[in-house]
Amino acid sequence: MTGWDPLHRAEHAWLDHAQALYAQTGVSLRETPVHYYLDGMRTGGSIHKDDLFVLRRILTGVDVETAFVVGAAFGFSSLFLASVLRGATVLSLDNWSEGTDGRRAGAICASLAALDDDACRRLRFATGHSPQDTGSSLEAAAMGQVDLAFIDGLHTNAQTMLDLEGVWPRLHHGSLVLLHDVRLFRLHEALGWLVGQSAFDTVVMLNTAPGTVIAFNREVHPTAFRALQEPGMVAHWRPELSTPESTTMRFPALGWSPDDDTREQRHHETPRPATRWPVRRTA
Repeated sequence: MTGWDPLHRAEHAWLDHAQALYAQTGVSLRETPVHYYLDGMRTGGSIHKDDLFVLRRILTGVDVETAFVVGAAFGFSSLFLASVLRGATVLSLDNWSEGTDGRRAGAICASLAALDDDACRRLRFATGHSPQDTGSSLEAAAMGQVDLAFIDGLHTNAQTMLDLEGVWPRLHHGSLVLLHDVRLFRLHEALGWLVGQSAFDTVVMLNTAPGTVIAFNREVHPTAFRALQEPGMVAHWRPELSTPESTTMRFPALGWSPDDDTREQRHHETPRPATRWPVRRTA
């Protein structure tokens, strides 16, 4: 995305609010050109600034009651999702091992969840490993099913597929799945696994620098699908981010390919066989 600073006022307002919330836990956010970190601490970074704008446009108004996050870092993405998904409970699982201050970040997340703020009151943080502790963490939070899964843990293809497999039994036809940093860490194999499940009729890479992928069924979330039609929402290939491995890949169903240097937005239209979800949402 270009022109982030002058265009996305809602994100600036939310960031001011987030900064105030973190200040109540005794820390402050440090801004870099693309991320936020905890000032003076070595932990994982926040989601990309591009993600804030794009995900807010897509997720605002979607029907989500439960969200599950793999990889909390210091709680930034969890807090953001709770602010966008009004009324949803957001459970995040982390082992607090990222960076030398990972455990301190876990304590800050706990303090964040204790604040008297609407989004913070809906935050839950669990300590453990994915996928080993995914089921027990969801059960402890009384989440029988997951309406939105945000996978942002260890960025390897093998681990990302394990993260997906861990939460998969809790998903249903109306679930949404977000994979973060797909382009940045070349998570093509994990992406291929997700596409290969034939569970979603819409799987696209969003126009964010790290290459966030979203998957859902459009008849369940028409507002999200309409948001994808807006200019600049779906990725076009950026040649400067290409790699020897990725130049051999082709994902026409995702609306982009490595040799695509246009902003043409394409969506997968071929019907796929229905997945027999183990859990379905009830009214």
